[in-house]
Amino acid sequence: MTNQLKFHSSINIRFDLGEENFVNRFLPTPFHITPFKGILSGVLGGQKSHIISGPYGSGKSLMSTIITGLISKQYSDVVLGRLLKKFETIDDKVGDIIREVNNHEINYIPVILDGNVQNLRRSLISSIHKALKKDETNIILPSLIMEIINTIKKWELEFPATFSMFIKELENKKQKLSSWIKLIEKFNQEEIEWFTNIYPSLTSGSYFIPGFSGELVSQVNHILDELQKVGKGLLIVHDEFGRFLQSLNSNEVHEAMQDLQDIAELADHNSYQNLSILLITHKNMRQYAQRFNEDLQKEFQRIEKRYALYNVESDQSTFVRISNMATQYMRREWDSDDYRMNLWNGLTRYPLFPELSQFEKTSLIVEGSYPIHPVTLFCMPKLANIVAQNERTLFTFLESNENGGLKYHYEKYKNWYTADKLFDYFEPAFDEFEHDSNTRKSYLLFRRLQKRLIPSRHLDDQLKIMKLLTIWDITNLNTRVIPSLDFISFAMMLTLEETQELIGELYKLKVLRYLNDENRFVLYEGSVVDLKSEIESRLLLTSFSLEQKLESAEKLLESRFYLPKLYNDEKSVTRFAEVMIAHLSEVIGETIEFKLSEQADFNIVYIVTDNLDEIEQLKKQIHYISTCFENAIFVIPKYPAHSIFYNLEKLLVIESLEQDKVFLIQDRFLIDELTFLKRSLLHDIRITLSPYVGFTSDCEWIYEGNFLQITDERSLSNNLSNIMNKLYPFTPEVRNESFNRRNIAKVQEKGAYKVIDKILENIKINNNEINISGFGPDYLIYATVLKNNGLHPMRPELIKDSSLLLLRESLLAVLKQEKGYFKDLINIFKNTPFSVRQPIIPVLLPTLLGKEWKYILFYNNDIFIQVINGELLWKMVSDPSNYTFAYQAIEGKYSELTILVEECFSEFIKEEDRGSQTPVYLSKVLVRWYQSLPRLARISDKQSALSNQLREIIRVCEVRPLDAMELLIQFTNMGRDNEKVKFAKAEGEEYINIVHRNYMENIIFNALQIENYDDLDTWAKGYSNIKRRTSKLLSAIISSGSENYVDTIAQSLVGVSREEWSDATDDVFQAELLNELYNIKSQDILEDFIEIKSGEKSIILPKVELSTKSHFIYDDIRRKLKYTGRTVTNDEILVILWRLMQDISTKDMLDGLEMENS
Repeated sequence: MTNQLKFHSSINIRFDLGEENFVNRFLPTPFHITPFKGILSGVLGGQKSHIISGPYGSGKSLMSTIITGLISKQYSDVVLGRLLKKFETIDDKVGDIIREVNNHEINYIPVILDGNVQNLRRSLISSIHKALKKDETNIILPSLIMEIINTIKKWELEFPATFSMFIKELENKKQKLSSWIKLIEKFNQEEIEWFTNIYPSLTSGSYFIPGFSGELVSQVNHILDELQKVGKGLLIVHDEFGRFLQSLNSNEVHEAMQDLQDIAELADHNSYQNLSILLITHKNMRQYAQRFNEDLQKEFQRIEKRYALYNVESDQSTFVRISNMATQYMRREWDSDDYRMNLWNGLTRYPLFPELSQFEKTSLIVEGSYPIHPVTLFCMPKLANIVAQNERTLFTFLESNENGGLKYHYEKYKNWYTADKLFDYFEPAFDEFEHDSNTRKSYLLFRRLQKRLIPSRHLDDQLKIMKLLTIWDITNLNTRVIPSLDFISFAMMLTLEETQELIGELYKLKVLRYLNDENRFVLYEGSVVDLKSEIESRLLLTSFSLEQKLESAEKLLESRFYLPKLYNDEKSVTRFAEVMIAHLSEVIGETIEFKLSEQADFNIVYIVTDNLDEIEQLKKQIHYISTCFENAIFVIPKYPAHSIFYNLEKLLVIESLEQDKVFLIQDRFLIDELTFLKRSLLHDIRITLSPYVGFTSDCEWIYEGNFLQITDERSLSNNLSNIMNKLYPFTPEVRNESFNRRNIAKVQEKGAYKVIDKILENIKINNNEINISGFGPDYLIYATVLKNNGLHPMRPELIKDSSLLLLRESLLAVLKQEKGYFKDLINIFKNTPFSVRQPIIPVLLPTLLGKEWKYILFYNNDIFIQVINGELLWKMVSDPSNYTFAYQAIEGKYSELTILVEECFSEFIKEEDRGSQTPVYLSKVLVRWYQSLPRLARISDKQSALSNQLREIIRVCEVRPLDAMELLIQFTNMGRDNEKVKFAKAEGEEYINIVHRNYMENIIFNALQIENYDDLDTWAKGYSNIKRRTSKLLSAIISSGSENYVDTIAQSLVGVSREEWSDATDDVFQAELLNELYNIKSQDILEDFIEIKSGEKSIILPKVELSTKSHFIYDDIRRKLKYTGRTVTNDEILVILWRLMQDISTKDMLDGLEMENS
């Protein structure tokens, strides 16, 4: 071996195929195993279309060259033996596959395509033609014949001189063109070869390379058929396939993708199994497709699925070994004791080479890495996998004389090559990435931040740190090794003090930020605003309440809820404990009860304070305080939470600044800087709260004066289960997770409506069975709440579950009070020892009280609720505050009253009402009669005292049925006096047609001083047409008859039908009547009208001033009559005008015209 290990900058499969030296230098790695197995096994019968992708320098071309050589049997047994030996230490199964491929009956002809491909179809056929010719396999392509004939036609039309030379060649053979073409069309091998041989002499030395026209699959399939006859096949290898994809235009994508699909399907499905395909790229096909639209990207993805994909990356351990050999000569003058301990400490502290053994770390890294720093060795393969180019790879780096290259660095500095120098070597590659790539973004950030640096003696070292952090960001190595202060010192070969000073300077320049939650440094662009001073200023000017600060802290808790899992599993319910944070002063001041969550089943209270003295005070009182709250665990700290309230205030200020658009507009980087500050602050606050959420020994957990042993979430859950069993031992079991919860979906709620409606319907008709079938939410609710628990609304004696029995007894105890608030019933469900989830309550309530339900009356703000359905009951349970109830189960009390009502109001009974409570049933009957009366009959107080009293009782029926029944019992003497009811009922029904009509007649006759209708009619007809036309009273009398004149006059004067009157309307009518009489007697009205008569007919016109528009119409008609009426007499014109007046008169205007003159 020479002094220096030499590397090829690149490998060309076309020219390097079969070179034994490449096998000798090939170092198999774990990344090579899968491609070797997959591609070689494909030859033996597996998938035959493959894609290898990997960055520059990853060895994919070398591996592909060796694979191609194996399949095409290019290597001798000696070389093959060396290759097999290399794989023995990694995977001996690869060796077995290599032997099988070498002994395979098919001899594959390699067809090599490179990146300079314009048209895949044409290039593929052309390459196959060349490969067959090189292999001396004589197969005439179907397209070759047409290509020869078309070439001769083109010469004849476009190149006559060449055509003449060709004809002379034929004449020398003593052949004619027509007969020669027939031989070509018959696939004459001798003539085809003759044409191919003379082609260069006719075309200035160029060779005849047939193009392609026609269908690709049929051409290739023909070749495979012919090759099979001689025991051969094709291995198509497209090196630099990525270049072809990059050169595609959008209009060429579909054709290219179709060809790739067709050739892959042919490889995997042709009957002779003698075609394999290998495509070699630097990225997967999807990445090449990103420059196209979404449809074309899907096309790329679709084709990619047709191929087996192998990703090859630069292997770290291999690179370490190669670099060790390549740098041997550089270590001749190196003192191995220098920096050895520092190297070993770094390798021990940071997981740079986990795949290496301790011995390998010592020999290859500590003793054998110089001048390449271990951090450089660590990140170099990762960086190369992302940004390497053909001329910049892992291996060209080792002997590069360019800036950043290892050889250049060593010859110039004779010192360690640190990781920041990789930035210089690969910098030209960074700038070639697309703008939206992470690599380009990281590089551009570095360039922008570089401009912020101030020239100083530390400038070079500052840049080194920035370059290191940029490399870490590009390679995403933060997940492997965090760039902490210690690590940066190790990587840059600086002391901690030097590194701290440099980082402090970069921090002041706002180009670097420490992420305390990840213990690492990152580059960032800070603003020009002094944000620290702005925050301090706002802290002085802004006051935040304790509640605001605590709410902000609660949002940062990792877990806001904890579950009593054992209890939940036993009871088939999801109970939870909600976490809240309280200040010590709230607990000692006994205001905590107002903060405890009502939505949670239980509370866990983290008590915080930043004062040690307050903690001692709390310890003295917490035992007593905790005994006052059976639904809360108190967590008290042993040590104060220093600075927590100051940090919470800063957090609130930062959040307000994030919303301050006027402030943010000062600098576009302000929002990023605020985000960094907020992130750091959040971490500090979470660290302060960590003793609580981490269940550490720095906190004590107290429940009802007793200390709980809480060491982790599991022990907390077990303690919560014990407490839940104590608080809620009688929770009914409902195995329905979708329904037995606090908040349910709308579809579950609507399903519950149906179930409740069905329950209420069965109670009404005294039916014991609830029939709900199907597979919907309503059936599942019925099955889990009622059926599985054996609940029947009308048969409470069948209840077996002790929890449900106790729940029913508790409800009955409330009902025995006869009156109360509806929430009292609901609280039975919600409170200990039941604590039933709210969605279950409206289903269980009528079911458990089925027999009693019909005797319960519900009121909303003291107004009786006539009809209860599923939706309304759901609403009542959700918000019971405005509802009350009354309960009365005494049926015999109303028996005689029921007989009386049914006898007197039989026509107003509906059978469906009989299932209601007796007071409700009787109330519905009475109200139905009451509503059948005209409005005036319902509300008039001018009826008898009995009638008024009965109607007042019925009005009470609508809002308070029980009270109404008591009044009705008194009115009817316990239901025995039906004559009073009959009398009052008859008066109400006859009031408007008899009593009130007579009353109205008296008013009219007295006002006019007449005695009957005939006098009234005579009086009205005695007035002129104008009077009759303008008076509402006269018009009403004349247009009515003896049967309806009262209603007509009332309607005309008041404007409201008499049935809709009230007692006050009587007074209005009398006033209007007197007013009409006064107007009739007035003579002034005659001066305001004009009467035009024609025989017995007349038109009455009011005297009005003409408007501008009316004057225009008048002038227009007058002009037309003047000029068009010259041949018409004046009498005829007057008749025309009269007829027009009649035509345009409205019906209201003509009401008084056609009246007989008596």
